[in-house]
Amino acid sequence: MQKSSIFSKFTCPDKKAEKISSPNEQAISSHLANTKQYEETKLQLEEALKENAELRQEVLLLNETMTALPLRLEADLVNFLRLSNGNCSQLPKQAIGKQTNFNC
Repeated sequence: MQKSSIFSKFTCPDKKAEKISSPNEQAISSHLANTKQYEETKLQLEEALKENAELRQEVLLLNETMTALPLRLEADLVNFLRLSNGNCSQLPKQAIGKQTNFNC
């Protein structure tokens, strides 16, 4: 004997159907999404600022190095001339010119 139920005539609503939310629920959901986006953007900005500071430090160091380079090159040239007893034949022609005070 087959069991029949009076409920078999009724169908259950689809569980996948979207829930209609109230304006408050929509506002809360929107606020949470905006907060998440804000936090992600804040983290990206902090990372960019950190990278910017690192790059700025590298630029300062490079600028310092480039400022000191001509003095270092001149000191190396003076040392070379002292060691070579003024024999300029070993120097490249570009190093001997009007910019130096050496008589070669």
